[in-house]
Amino acid sequence: MPGDAVRPAEVPSPGDRIASDTGELLWDVSAGGRGIVTVDTPRSKAVIGFGAGRRFDLGGVAIEPGNTRQAGFSAVTVTVMEGDLAAPGGCRVLVTAAGFFQNASWGWEELGDERVTLRRNWGEPPTLVEVVAARIVLPLPAEDVHAWALDERGQRGEEVPVGADDAGRAVLLIGPPYRTFWYEVAVR
Repeated sequence: MPGDAVRPAEVPSPGDRIASDTGELLWDVSAGGRGIVTVDTPRSKAVIGFGAGRRFDLGGVAIEPGNTRQAGFSAVTVTVMEGDLAAPGGCRVLVTAAGFFQNASWGWEELGDERVTLRRNWGEPPTLVEVVAARIVLPLPAEDVHAWALDERGQRGEEVPVGADDAGRAVLLIGPPYRTFWYEVAVR
C-alpha cells in the first residue's frame, strides 16, 4: 500500500449506504459483513456482493441472485448492447452471472499477517468459474423476449425459456443447468 494511501477505516463515512453524486452507484454495508454494490444506469444494471436471496429493483429491472459457494457473493449484470429497454423497438441485452472463480492450480501464499497473495502464481487454464443462479425481471412484454445461453465464444447455444410475472414482464431463470455465465436477450 502506498505510504500516502488512506486506509479504509480512515475514510469518513456518512453511514452504511454511500451513493455516487448521480445516485447510479450505491455501496451498501448496512447488513454487517454482507456488502453490496449496485449499478443503476439507463444501459447497465448490476448487483455485486452478498445478494443471495434478496431482490434489487434497478430502474425497471429486478435482479435476484441465488446462493453461491461464497456465502451468497456474486456479480450479476444486465447490459444493453443495442437499442433501449425503455423505448419501443428491439434491443439486445447481455446478462452475466458469476461467483467464485480461479485458474487451475493457483498458488496461494499466506504472508502471516492475515494477507494472502498469488504473487506470480496465477495458475494455468482452464479458468474455473462458478455459474450463479439468478432470477431477472425485465420491463418488457414476455412475448417479445427471447434468450439464449452463450458459449465461450459468445455464440448462441441453448434457448432459455422466458416466463412472465403477474404484470406480463419477461422473467429469466438462469443458472447452472446452462453451464455458462453469459446470456443474450433479444427483444423484437
